[in-house]
Amino acid sequence: MTKKNKEISKKLQNTFTFTVSQLKKLEKKSTREYYHDSKEDGLTLCITPAGTMTFYIRKRYNGKDERFRIGKFPDITIEQARKKAQTIKGQLATGEDPIGDKRRLRIDITFGEMFDRYIEDYAQNHTKTWEQDIADINGKASHWLKRKASTITHAEIVKIHNQVGKDHGKYAANRFIERLNSIYNRSIKWEWQHPNPVTGIQKFKTQARERFLNKEEVSFLVQSLEEDHDQTVVDYIWLSLFTGARKSNILSMKWDDIYFETQQWRMPETKNGSPVTIPLIQRAVHLLEKRKRGTNSKWVFPNDTKQSKTGHYSNPKRSWKRILIRAQILSWKNNEKYASIAAFNQSILKALK
Repeated sequence: MTKKNKEISKKLQNTFTFTVSQLKKLEKKSTREYYHDSKEDGLTLCITPAGTMTFYIRKRYNGKDERFRIGKFPDITIEQARKKAQTIKGQLATGEDPIGDKRRLRIDITFGEMFDRYIEDYAQNHTKTWEQDIADINGKASHWLKRKASTITHAEIVKIHNQVGKDHGKYAANRFIERLNSIYNRSIKWEWQHPNPVTGIQKFKTQARERFLNKEEVSFLVQSLEEDHDQTVVDYIWLSLFTGARKSNILSMKWDDIYFETQQWRMPETKNGSPVTIPLIQRAVHLLEKRKRGTNSKWVFPNDTKQSKTGHYSNPKRSWKRILIRAQILSWKNNEKYASIAAFNQSILKALK
């Protein structure tokens, strides 16, 4: 079957008469899914991996397949979506310019509408932190969601940046500004016709978050790891120390990416989106060989419980805290171990010999 025929077949399978009960039965998947209303030609429902349902009308205009956003379900009812779809098709039939109307509407959109589109059309497809984006904006800027995006001023953003810095720290304040900047810049690329009010805001100066363990703390940590009952967590922590890799990369490690012959681990995707190959010390290789003998999973750290959304282990936070408390180390943060121990503090390796 050709690619075109497969697309036609899938569209036919996803075409039915939209009803409330039918739409509520639809399940989110790992990629965007599109469903088509058999009652109103061109009316489409998109479901994102996050479960957001949005109505669109798809029609050809000026020789191109254009998509016109109608609204989210259930905020917009099925009948309202059908009527809006008829209105847009009527505009096209009479020679009106829906694209121009759409662009003019962008001038006056609310910050909430701007943010929704940023998440749905960009962040969910191109970033790994879109859920944190939602939590951060809803937690710190929910009072802006119903305001026109063009009315939010540079001075207001400076004020909230300073307030977040006082309440949550400099790192959180700078990350908040980065998120706002990204939202506005993306909207400008989509032809929102106003300047970015975040431009020119100076971030807080921060220092690298490093702390080296002293010799006694290293010994306590090694002993605590040896005494812990959860071998999966223990192996995860050792690999963190041996490689200096980020938590998400280690927990999503696959056997296909481990090259025992050359003692290397190839990370297919890092935070900046590019792959990287990390050399493995002998201790790390022995640890991985031992884990390999005890599993048939594709994951190095599998999680077969029903609660797991990924299939691999995902949250060692409590276990890490337990191990640190037993080692009597109360001020070494999880993110600090990557910057200090794995990269610089060779005493951890000496303690293992």
